[in-house]
Amino acid sequence: MQRNPLRKIALALAILWATTAFLYIAFGRSFVEACYRGESIGALNRIVAQHRSLEPEFHNLEFYQQKRTSLFIEVCLLFGLLESYLLLEARQHVLFK
Repeated sequence: MQRNPLRKIALALAILWATTAFLYIAFGRSFVEACYRGESIGALNRIVAQHRSLEPEFHNLEFYQQKRTSLFIEVCLLFGLLESYLLLEARQHVLFK
């Protein structure tokens, strides 16, 4: 029986998805706070600082924490769509018998 390489890719994507979820839960809030204070990765610090300077009264820490949640949901949706496609593609011979 021939092994489908898409199954391995789908498994790797599922592991990446689970790892991303763990990192979000464990470190998301503190990472956003560090970026907000300018104590994180240099490029991210500059992006956040520039974005904050546009509308400082609206772009407070709570705003970025909400954006963190929105971004995580969008990333999960993307992972879900990719995972679904890969699994359907890998199992299409069974589905269309």
